Order: sequence, then structure tokens, then C-alpha cells
Amino acid sequence: MLRAAVVLGFLLGTCNLAQAQEVGQVGVTMGYPASVGILWHVSDDLALRPEFGFTRISSDSTFSSDATTVNVGASALYYLSKWDQVRAYVSPRFTYGHGSSGGSGTISTSSTNSSYGGVGSFGVQYSPHKRFAVYAETGLGYSHSENSTTSVVSVPTGSIVQPITTATTSTWSTRSGVGVILYFK
Repeated sequence: MLRAAVVLGFLLGTCNLAQAQEVGQVGVTMGYPASVGILWHVSDDLALRPEFGFTRISSDSTFSSDATTVNVGASALYYLSKWDQVRAYVSPRFTYGHGSSGGSGTISTSSTNSSYGGVGSFGVQYSPHKRFAVYAETGLGYSHSENSTTSVVSVPTGSIVQPITTATTSTWSTRSGVGVILYFK
């Protein structure tokens, strides 16, 4: 409880130090949904945010499986207004993802998935200190994915290879995200 009071007092005491981000200022972003990226202020009204996400899952039982997914994205933040330490922005965002998975047992499978999409978001960024900021955004997005799967069934007389099945999906959905920014200079 005492630690929380000290941290809160520190943040409130440093609020008057916050200022607009300088042109050329660079920071590391960590956000949810899980991603890590860089935020670079190109001008007073524009920032670029490339980001990266990675997932690796492995399980071992009577059926062993492995899955790997890599996602990359890029956003451009156009700052609209500023109120003290809060800045509002709109952001177009492009994403690409690729994943692969496989499993072995009586039935072995191999699957690949690739997707791309775009999101239009509205967000706010709060900077209680010149080296730290938090952000939250929400928006509407579109994604298109293609998944290909091959199966091999082991039987006593050999193996039966199932043909490759391909499924494509197009989705419209809402998106929300939150994160923190740690600035270098």
C-alpha cells in the first residue's frame, strides 16, 4: 500500500514535466494484443509505429504438436489534438501474419496459415513524463486469411495421405489495444 502511494505521488509530482514529444524522438512500445515495437515521431503531428509479435507452442503427449506464429504490423499515428499531457490521434494500420503447425501420432497433420489486414483506429496517448507514455486505441478492421492443411493417417499396411485442404476467411471486426511507450531521449 505504501509503495502504491509513493508511486502515485511520484507520477502526480512529475505530471507538470510532461511535454509534447520532440521531432525525431524514438521509444520502445509494448502492447496488448501481444506486440513489441518502435515509435518514431517523424514530425509534431505524425509518428510511425512498426511492431512485431511471436508465438511458439509445443506439446508432447500421445499426440505431439508444434505451432509457430509470427505477426508484423505498421501504424501511422496522425495526432489531432492535445490537452495538457493527453494527445488524440487516428491511425491506419497494416498487418501481416504467418503461422505453421504440425502434429504427429496416428494422424499426422501439417498446416500453414497466412493473413493480412488493415485497421482504422482512434486512440489517446497520455504522457505523465517525457520518457514514459501509455496509450489506448479502438477501431474497425478487416482481415483475410488462408489456411492449408495436409493429413497423413498411419494404418497397419502403410500410410494414407489426405489431399491438401485450403480454407480462406475474410473478417470484419472491432479491435482494441493498450500499451506503454518508453522513450530513449
